[in-house]
Amino acid sequence: MFQPDKKVRFLIGCLDKREQQILKEIFYQAGDFPKFIARRLYLPLSEVEKGIKLLKNLGLIEKKSPNLEFFEVKEEYKNLIRELLKQGGL
Repeated sequence: MFQPDKKVRFLIGCLDKREQQILKEIFYQAGDFPKFIARRLYLPLSEVEKGIKLLKNLGLIEKKSPNLEFFEVKEEYKNLIRELLKQGGL
């Protein structure tokens, strides 16, 4: 059985380039709205929303407010994502 760290590394490794870009953007901005992510990455809003839905379903990000579409990397994965970024694995 996978250890939690290895499972998350595996999941992140399975993301496509756009999904990884979205995850990085949410991480670097310490959370953000889909429309602003789409503008910065020059992606259609529908693509960003699709990526966010996947990341949310995988449990990597969470919605921070019930009234707003504002997403943030889950606290328990921030250090792991930071480590992966330093190693160039994301």
